[in-house]
Amino acid sequence: MVKKKNSIIFITKNSRNEMYIKSLMFRAEVYNLIGKNKEAIKDLKTGAKISKILSDKKSEADFILHLSHVYESISEYEKMRDCAKEAQLIYQEIKDKMGESDCLDNIGSMHLSIGEYSKALKYYEIALNISEDIKDLGRQSTSLNNIGLVYDKIGAYLKSLEYYVKSLRIKEAIGDRRGQAVILNNIGSIYNSLGKYKKAIEYNFNSLKIREEIGDREGQAFSFNNIGYVHSKLGKYSEAFEYYNKALKIFKEVGNRTIQAYCLNNIGFVLSVLGDYSSSLEYYKKSLNLSRDVHDLQGEAYSLNNMGKIYIFEGKYNEAEKYLKEGEKIVRKIGSKEILRRIYSSFCELEINKNNNKKAEEYGEKAFNLALELNFKLGKAEAFVLLGRIDRKKAEKKFKEAIKIFEDLGNQFELGKSYYYYGEFLMNKGEIKKATEYIEKAENIFEKIGAKGWIKRVEELWEKEWKSL
Repeated sequence: MVKKKNSIIFITKNSRNEMYIKSLMFRAEVYNLIGKNKEAIKDLKTGAKISKILSDKKSEADFILHLSHVYESISEYEKMRDCAKEAQLIYQEIKDKMGESDCLDNIGSMHLSIGEYSKALKYYEIALNISEDIKDLGRQSTSLNNIGLVYDKIGAYLKSLEYYVKSLRIKEAIGDRRGQAVILNNIGSIYNSLGKYKKAIEYNFNSLKIREEIGDREGQAFSFNNIGYVHSKLGKYSEAFEYYNKALKIFKEVGNRTIQAYCLNNIGFVLSVLGDYSSSLEYYKKSLNLSRDVHDLQGEAYSLNNMGKIYIFEGKYNEAEKYLKEGEKIVRKIGSKEILRRIYSSFCELEINKNNNKKAEEYGEKAFNLALELNFKLGKAEAFVLLGRIDRKKAEKKFKEAIKIFEDLGNQFELGKSYYYYGEFLMNKGEIKKATEYIEKAENIFEKIGAKGWIKRVEELWEKEWKSL
């Protein structure tokens, strides 16, 4: 009888431990979703510690892997990688191939986040091999999608599309509708990058439809955000503004503060294009504060760079420099090459406005070299425009290369700016007829998209020319 009683007590303790461990994991996931990352980290560390004491290696590895995910959400990429590698060793020890595959995917995502694309590809491919060996279709689909993300980042869009479609077919076969919606959004992103905006919107709406049918509110917000982004690229800023606000409302409802910050950034950009700089700055400040609250260093760097750009446009160069330096410091910490490219471009713009061409050229070359390394066409075109404004001997060639890229991509706002700067260059050369042609092209785009600040700049350029006659 005593043995029976003891065994009952033992089972009860086990059950309690199991329930406590599960509750810690669940609560940590909720904390992470609503931006309470410190609390999530505390729960996950506690869970890993208890699991180790209980010699429950599977749970210990699960907690450490989830810890890696939380560090990803706050841009702590070294800790993200270290946790994933620690969990991987435990999964290998207990011969858990599924867990090992998840860890490799996470390490790949760390390298993707900081712009180390060849390393990301290597880890994703190893993860794919493991999931194929164990015939885990769900994980195969995840790895195929991740490989597609790498090719997307390096501008190999058709290759990326190939992997996304493979991933989508598996999601359809296993009936993972939530996963289908994610990949449809990714395919929409590819068509957006290719300048095929009609197809991009079609895929994003297909994604939205699934998310509405399955009641995925957060997913709907991502779709709205992506649809807004396509409209932004098309220069349809009132529509972009509408979709970004729909997304923001839902992200607030579900408590995703990290993505709220990115939405606020997107709205700030639209307002800046429309010439409402004070409102734009307010949105960037809100985004910055949210990113700081949830400890998202990447989001913080984006906002600091965007605020710096507004201050440059307003002629407040000391303020601009302050925010750009703060952003650069963060980017060097997290190692994001794409955000660093943006900050170098902003520094280049700042130095051009301060008539410091030597320093401007240094930053412009740095931005261009990073765009080359990342194989980012839009970034190369932006650098061409900046360098064309500095180096008058090579300006003609650089402006024409930039214009061709922007025309191919269909990016109306950047195309308008490149027409404007090329026209300004030609005007300074005395080629008035040709200059007029490009300035009028720029003016037509700015009027069409409602870029009031840039319409004013065109008017000031005309006025300057008339006074010189």
